[in-house]
Amino acid sequence: MPGKEILQRIERPEALKKDEPSWATPLAWVTRRGHEAIVELLKQHGATK
Repeated sequence: MPGKEILQRIERPEALKKDEPSWATPLAWVTRRGHEAIVELLKQHGATK
């Protein structure tokens, strides 16, 4: 399933995520590009920004 591969690629330690601007998150990128299926997948796995 390609969704799991995407999630594995974007997983990073929490220390790196806390200083990340909201526009630079994986969820923000796929939302802006209109990839609704990936948006839903990220949200199911806990993405909030």
